[in-house]
Amino acid sequence: MNILLVINNLGSGGAQNQLTYLALGLQSRGHEVTVFTYHPQDFFGYRLKGANIKRVKAKKTDKVGINVVKGLIDSIKELSIDIVISYLRTPNFYAAIASKFTRVAFIPSYRSMTEFDTLKYPIRKSMEWVNKQASQIVANSQHEKNRWIVKYPNLVSKFATISNVVVLGSVSAGQSKSSPIRFLVVGSVSPFKNGLNIIEALKQVKAKSIQFHLKWIGRTVYDYNDHYFQRMKKALGAADLSDNWTWQEPTSEIAKEYEDCDYLLHASIKEGFPNVVCEALAHSRPCVVSNVLDHPNIIEERKNGFLFDPNSAEDIANKLIEAFTMSNEQYNKMCEYARKTAEAKFSKDVFLDAYERVIHSVSLGK
Repeated sequence: MNILLVINNLGSGGAQNQLTYLALGLQSRGHEVTVFTYHPQDFFGYRLKGANIKRVKAKKTDKVGINVVKGLIDSIKELSIDIVISYLRTPNFYAAIASKFTRVAFIPSYRSMTEFDTLKYPIRKSMEWVNKQASQIVANSQHEKNRWIVKYPNLVSKFATISNVVVLGSVSAGQSKSSPIRFLVVGSVSPFKNGLNIIEALKQVKAKSIQFHLKWIGRTVYDYNDHYFQRMKKALGAADLSDNWTWQEPTSEIAKEYEDCDYLLHASIKEGFPNVVCEALAHSRPCVVSNVLDHPNIIEERKNGFLFDPNSAEDIANKLIEAFTMSNEQYNKMCEYARKTAEAKFSKDVFLDAYERVIHSVSLGK
């Protein structure tokens, strides 16, 4: 099949990470793949370049994105595209318009939690229209699929859930914890990532004379969240945690960061699907994770990690303390089970088999 993958940019976000893996995987299975973007961020672009995957870069020149839609229509026609797969809400909308004019099969994907109660009317109507144009719809979490089909039961036959894919890290036997223990957070700084509650929890951990260090990898300053970043820095100083904490911008060497930590800490209040949790498990690292949405479907308490109430700093602290006090023998068993979880749920073959089933069903329906 000749497939066009559409997204806003190839920056360091989870959706961009997954779309590039999808491009590589589909190409490896014999499909002709082209990736279309309209913003310049290119953090993951090296993956496509290394695999000689075609790119179409159409710079967005107006607020509405008319030239983006025109670029999509032109690309679909010139490249003889069979199927368009798009990630994220605005790219979904542009791709839906282009598919309407070109009559190609169209598969939008939802990558985060749709909050219907707060969704503005024009956005909700545009999403309804996108779904109407879609041949199939993919969500990367079960909770997101369920939210849509409960509200729109007529979509049940269109929706499929395909979990994220991860690159499995090397297997190391006899894992043991570090001293001081090392926690890793991967994600942009925003209220949704719950940084202030993490700081309050670590304050309680430090009061128990526990030696630890936390590294936070992610974009720290941009547009809407700079105020939150400043609040976090102030809170770190007030809690006397500055020496226990390191900020780091996103890195392409993230595999090494997982291998260098003892636990991933993921305190997100709401999530589409926790890509970083899947990646940590793939590198045999247990995860201390908020008990929300799809997280309990991934993390089994005291088998491959711990679950906590993200609104309770005390509960977060208790789970971090339990992680610290675990014996090395128990920790090694958790590392082994973490890896087994990733192999069973997030391997390349599981991911690509699911996408090819959707692509096959769409091609039969054309």
